[in-house]
Amino acid sequence: MVDKISEINSVSANQLAVTVSTNILTTLSSMTLRRLNELDINTENINSEEDALAAIEAKEAEQAKAEKTESEQNAQTYYDKQIISDAIQLAQDLGLYVSQDDELSVVMDNIKDRLDELQAELGGNDNTKSVVDEYSNRYDYIYAQYMNKATTLKSQIITSLDVMGMNGAVSASL
Repeated sequence: MVDKISEINSVSANQLAVTVSTNILTTLSSMTLRRLNELDINTENINSEEDALAAIEAKEAEQAKAEKTESEQNAQTYYDKQIISDAIQLAQDLGLYVSQDDELSVVMDNIKDRLDELQAELGGNDNTKSVVDEYSNRYDYIYAQYMNKATTLKSQIITSLDVMGMNGAVSASL
């Protein structure tokens, strides 16, 4: 008899939980329900529209942080590769042997040393001077990129995040 009462109470408790859960979900707006589903948010612990909105906000913040990190890493990688590629090309144009594995600072130091050697060897030859000046200008450009990359990256990332934010605002309003 006691087992039968426990079984009935257990079934009643489960039915009550399902009913409460169903009632909570019917009180949420259709837009909130859609957004919960889109973000694959578990609704078991959601008891109100406010809880749902808080869960959505937390999930979106988590996703934005992940996107920002990925965007920063991609921008950093691309920008670094471009600077290194330009520096290696200049070094090779100057007759220096460099490897893709060389540190950029080492490559830049080697280029600077080579340019200093060429400047010392110029003598009075205007043709050679114009070639060395061209190499020096390329070096100055690469060096400026290298030194300013933090500022440039920050600008690129902010622009990228602005675009992602606009896309998120548009999708949220649909």
